[in-house]
Amino acid sequence: MGALVEGIQVVRPRGQDSNGPELTHTRWGYMITSQEAAGFFTRLGLGFARYIGAILLLVAAGLWLLPGTSVHPEVLSFKISVTVLFGLLGGVAVWGSANDRRDEMQVDLERQELRRGIRHANGRFVPTVDLPLRDAGELFLSTPERAGEDAVLYIRRINAPQALEIAVGAEDLLFPLLQRISMDLAREHAKHPSA
Repeated sequence: MGALVEGIQVVRPRGQDSNGPELTHTRWGYMITSQEAAGFFTRLGLGFARYIGAILLLVAAGLWLLPGTSVHPEVLSFKISVTVLFGLLGGVAVWGSANDRRDEMQVDLERQELRRGIRHANGRFVPTVDLPLRDAGELFLSTPERAGEDAVLYIRRINAPQALEIAVGAEDLLFPLLQRISMDLAREHAKHPSA
């Protein structure tokens, strides 16, 4: 099921077992965003970091708000230093624990490249790997060893043993994606047969 909003069409997996990637169509191509939820221990660690960060921010403010605290010149520089330290540590802990990120692969048909990166909660995309479509080789699907595990879709570089992960999810959800990217790569290789 898709919804067209300002030229971007989002396609999400349906059903109870919707652990496949999210496909978002754009004017320049499409984005494949992982739907992997953070594990229990990761969520627990992020919650603990948020809690500690809030405590550090309260302590930084409390140094100045508590009645009877000393403001003598010899203590003032120490209070300022501790306030700045606790404020920075608390702010970083709260910000870092609230900054959700997901893996994303962008297939840019205008610029003829694949971009792998991280999509932050604020919508900012940070590319980590760029691969021109002319350097992209074969696609392959790594099937899970045990039932219930996710399959992984990879793309190889031409004449290189390295593979780039495209998406993770249920095998039946990744197969149409494999076909779609294969068609786009075949179209690109047909345009530039000598490359």
